[in-house]
Amino acid sequence: MSPTRALAIAAAAVLAACAAPPADRTGSAARKSPASPRPPTPPPVYSYPAPVKGHYEEINTGTFDLVDGIAFGPPEGTVVYVTQKPIASPMLVTAACPMTQARALTLLRNSGYLEVQLDGHGFREVQKVDVTLGAGVH
Repeated sequence: MSPTRALAIAAAAVLAACAAPPADRTGSAARKSPASPRPPTPPPVYSYPAPVKGHYEEINTGTFDLVDGIAFGPPEGTVVYVTQKPIASPMLVTAACPMTQARALTLLRNSGYLEVQLDGHGFREVQKVDVTLGAGVH
């Protein structure tokens, strides 16, 4: 066999080895995966009836509608946290720290909020009012 012919056979073997698909390291035959399926459809938007309906109006801070909220604390000093935009309050009820999450969602949603304290007789006192810039206050 001539050296040129041996070199040609070696080159053909190397090219054939480079063009072959990589072998499966587990020993089973390599399988081609089927065409990738379509991405899953996104879940439906979470909707729920408004747990809070109200309107807040104050000359210094503005006026806005209240549409969502959550209550916390003992019955003799319950604090009701109400917001201008939805914060998925039914989902927060089972959370470990519902008020922390409610405040974070209020900030992310750029929403105004009120904290109202109710005593044992149902009297109320507005503790905090915050109207963030761009929250759509009239």
